[in-house]
Amino acid sequence: MSLVYEDGVLVSGSLQALVQHAVPTAVYYPDTAYLFAFLLSSRLFVKPHELLQRVCEVGFTQQGLKDNDLSTINKDKLGRFVAHMVQLLGEWSETFPYDFRDERMMGGVRTMTHRCIALQPALRRDVTQVHVSRDLIPYTTQ
Repeated sequence: MSLVYEDGVLVSGSLQALVQHAVPTAVYYPDTAYLFAFLLSSRLFVKPHELLQRVCEVGFTQQGLKDNDLSTINKDKLGRFVAHMVQLLGEWSETFPYDFRDERMMGGVRTMTHRCIALQPALRRDVTQVHVSRDLIPYTTQ
């Protein structure tokens, strides 16, 4: 099932289509209202740590980063994509901080942030700011 719109407003879709809509790209970042509604309601169908895993899988796969082969990747697009993923993590941690008290979620955060920094080392400071602002540093530096 794809996304269903009525009068230009997203009203429904399959979980996979809704996850895809929440995943940023180099040229797309999901609307803040959509992110809030999706992150709030998705927990009825999938646990937050599983959602983070899906978001990462979809995002990195659609950018052609499944195998970490950067030879065919546009470096500008890669930088914008990674910055958007860090932004998504920051907004999620600000909006739903209790999601990040789960060790399974923090394992996903560590994996995602380490991968983002490996792909775009210049974002280390931004990743650290997300961690510090949400008191996630003790969980992600272990």
